[in-house]
Amino acid sequence: MDIRIEPHRSSDVPELSRFLTEGFGAPSDARFARPEILRWKYLDKPASVDSPRGYVARAGGKIVGHVGFRTASFVVPKPGDDPGFYEVSTLHIIDWLALPEHRGLGARLMMRAHRHADTQFGLGTTAAARKVGEAFDYQLIHEIPIYRRTFNPMYRLRESDAPLWKRSARAARDAARLLVRPAPGKSDLDSRRVDRFGEEIVDFWNRRSRRAIQMSRSADMLNYLLRFPEGSITGRLFVERGEPAGCGIVSVVPRGRVLAGKIVECRDLGDSIDDTRRAIVALTTTLKAKGADFAECWASDSDLAIALEQAGYDRAGFASFHLRDRKKLITRDNPFYMTPLEADYAYT
Repeated sequence: MDIRIEPHRSSDVPELSRFLTEGFGAPSDARFARPEILRWKYLDKPASVDSPRGYVARAGGKIVGHVGFRTASFVVPKPGDDPGFYEVSTLHIIDWLALPEHRGLGARLMMRAHRHADTQFGLGTTAAARKVGEAFDYQLIHEIPIYRRTFNPMYRLRESDAPLWKRSARAARDAARLLVRPAPGKSDLDSRRVDRFGEEIVDFWNRRSRRAIQMSRSADMLNYLLRFPEGSITGRLFVERGEPAGCGIVSVVPRGRVLAGKIVECRDLGDSIDDTRRAIVALTTTLKAKGADFAECWASDSDLAIALEQAGYDRAGFASFHLRDRKKLITRDNPFYMTPLEADYAYT
């Protein structure tokens, strides 16, 4: 049977929603595949993006495969003492699924997506996806530490992935951590909600880890993220002495009966760990006020990890970072600085 692979169309959305939930064994109202969110992910593109955001494969008029992706660019410091940078296009694959009876379709969809960037990367992928990725030359670069701060240990009883005795043990462990290392008080940093970023915020992104490899940023891309349909992603502007001093993005994500708070991004103009700690505490306060049961943050560099520990966070896991760079376009002389913003972890 002939298979037709085409970019997304608005008319695909209802069927695509059913295809993804059934294929991944998710509830019919699973958040990642709700029609309004699929439209946002694949049809409401940032103005700077001129390529498709993914492809739908059809056979006999029905959807039999799908691949979505996010395009971006790595900003790479030039070797040696050169203060300059160069950019390398990249992408991250999401919502990748093909029916098992169509052998090889998943690989075809992945290769079709790969055409849109010179490099590709994966973050926190499943064991099955990692196995396929290794066959396509995705290489493990490092494990990004994930830190967590619990607000109310009793949320553990609402988790659904373990028997009651194990959930109770988790709650007791979290309560003990709070007693041993209570969280610091409110930040003295003025943190204000913003519904839209201006181009000036790009300076905040460019200041952190100047010798690190990080993703390019634009106000256009960040404002696209703030348009997330359910309104659970919020922009924050830090102000000191009446002047902008940094910015951040937070989100609250439902996980069953639990609300996960996420520090999606945190950028401050200060050069000290204490400046970063103050910004982290301000964003953490925002997440607690939004009703999150806990807050999470990725620590791509050691200074951020120290600031998180000072703000009452504990290491809770890691996200695997894999890179496919067949042409060796990215030098390995510098560390990578990655956040949940690079993939779809800001809202999942």
